[in-house]
Parts: sequence; structure tokens; C-alpha cells
Amino acid sequence: MKVDTQLFRGVHYEIIAYDELGNEWMIHSTRKAIVGEEIGLDFEPEDIHVMRLNETEEEFDARIEEYVEVEEQEAGLINAIEEERDEENNL
Repeated sequence: MKVDTQLFRGVHYEIIAYDELGNEWMIHSTRKAIVGEEIGLDFEPEDIHVMRLNETEEEFDARIEEYVEVEEQEAGLINAIEEERDEENNL
């Protein structure tokens, strides 16, 4: 990925870089980068904060609630399948 811009924000650097697919990455780092430099990223899944452009807080909350509902439905289906298997094994 190649550094496009860098701006010091007082505590960290805000770096804009583009990967080989043209995706823009906004990176907050305490390490300085040089414009035009090729850099790499190394992070854990919980380090990622994905934001949608121009999404309001209400829209974000609604989207998260949809994910929770889907997870609850999936958990219910998994429990039902496990209960059915347990019943079959007890016969």
C-alpha cells in the first residue's frame, strides 16, 4: 500500500494510503510515514473500526440491531438442531 497523505494531529499521524485495489485506508499511527512510501499493515480483527461514509448514529444503531437479531435467530436455530440431535440420541 502506498502513502498518499500524512498529517500530524497532535497525538498521532493521520495517514491516507491506497492499496493495490484502489481502496482508501485511513490510518492513525504514532509512527511517521513518508508520502509515496510503500507500507504494510499488521493488525488484529478487534483493531479494525469500519465506518460508512455519511452514516448517522441512528442508522448505525439500526444496522447493529439488525446484526444482533440475525445472530439471535442463528443461535436459536443452532439450539433447536442440538436439542433435536439430543432427543434422537436418547431414543
